[in-house]
Amino acid sequence: MLAGRYRLKKQRDIEKVYREGKYGRADFLIVKALTNNLSITRATIVVSGKISKKATIRNLIRRRVSGQLEEMWQTIKPSCDIVITIRDDMSKLGGADIKKQLLASLKACDAIRTTNA
Repeated sequence: MLAGRYRLKKQRDIEKVYREGKYGRADFLIVKALTNNLSITRATIVVSGKISKKATIRNLIRRRVSGQLEEMWQTIKPSCDIVITIRDDMSKLGGADIKKQLLASLKACDAIRTTNA
């Protein structure tokens, strides 16, 4: 799970990312990313009640996506606000599938660092 300082918490910040952020999409999730004026990257994961009426399922999805996001945290551009919206029930997906979808979405919204190798 991401440390508290790396979490995007305020509703007005989340709404700003939804309004102005770049868009990236995969089968099960949508990512919106926007450059911020801070020295850190912040992220939040939104799992709607439409995905599952059970909070345990929604929390399971949130934890799995958060875990994969934390693994790839060093590859994400600095000074970026990220909102990950879950579109469909991904509780049955494995970690590799979640990571693949997350990486594709982050690349599409230009939130991944580019290497000059």
